[in-house]
Amino acid sequence: MSVQWAKNVGYWHHAHSFVRGNWRNSQLSSPMLLQKCCHDMDMLQWLIGGKCESVSSFGRLSHFRSENAPEGSTERCTDGCRVEHECPYSAIKLYLNERDEWPSKVVSLEPTLEARMNALRNGPYGRCVYRCDNDVVDHQVVNLLFDNEVTVNFTMTAFTHQISRSFKIMGTTGELRGHSLKNDIEIQHFSGEYEKIRPQQVQGA
Repeated sequence: MSVQWAKNVGYWHHAHSFVRGNWRNSQLSSPMLLQKCCHDMDMLQWLIGGKCESVSSFGRLSHFRSENAPEGSTERCTDGCRVEHECPYSAIKLYLNERDEWPSKVVSLEPTLEARMNALRNGPYGRCVYRCDNDVVDHQVVNLLFDNEVTVNFTMTAFTHQISRSFKIMGTTGELRGHSLKNDIEIQHFSGEYEKIRPQQVQGA
């Protein structure tokens, strides 16, 4: 009858992709909900099996804005920023390494400190997260009403430590809870019975 669903984007992932990265600006790519949460909408539609009749949505770009830049910060993390060492969004902390893995490897073609530093000094990923040309929301809630009377509250937020999906599905005879990183589904029947299901993970899916 009711669903609570959350897309936990993760603070550093949001900064990488939706503040500094390719999907930061809706005019250049797409709105945040379409870009990051289309999978969630597909899964909700599949689970509920009805037609969505009504939608309300509230979202804002509240944090990653120039007026929130800390005192002593600079246009780039490499410009002598006085708060870089304590900033969780520091490009130096995130990218200045020789790991050939995402997200560091998208910063420069070569995984060397020299190439990475050059990219941070001149490319988009070295910019202060409070001084970019981003316009997509950093948090949004969407309420959905389906024709079978199921209601959904969906939350997308940048402000999480984990990158995950989590949900609670409330039915007439029990409730289900799930979390993508745990890979289990808890079922609490109103009769008192409790189950935990661990779905089989398909390699390469």
